[in-house]
Amino acid sequence: MWGPSPYVSAYGAAKTGLMRFTEQLAQELKDYNVRVFGLFPGAVRSGITQNMRNSPEGKKWIPKFAEEFKDWEVPSLRAAELTLELLSGKFDALSGRHVNVSHDRAKLAASLEKVLADDLVSLRVREFQQS
Repeated sequence: MWGPSPYVSAYGAAKTGLMRFTEQLAQELKDYNVRVFGLFPGAVRSGITQNMRNSPEGKKWIPKFAEEFKDWEVPSLRAAELTLELLSGKFDALSGRHVNVSHDRAKLAASLEKVLADDLVSLRVREFQQS
């Protein structure tokens, strides 16, 4: 996954905001038995991703995407399958967290306690410890 990258600040800020919104909404709705997940579907082939890969603007402003799309491309069916699995209740403990279509769901399910204990797949600012 990308880290900070030039020319995609709006995308990064929006994605970060959605992650935090997901976490907050999950907390607000948990008493109503509503689960909320931030689903990252990956790079699904679409008109937008094709434009990002092939247009002169995409090649100029986001060259990393154009170069690496082939390694990131995900069939759209995988996002649908993940959505169905989230609806099954199997991952309810992860409500409020970010779930990536590329996660190995069997390993994720087997690691729920660790994910929760280590506060993984969530957005956090790690504070400097002065000791």
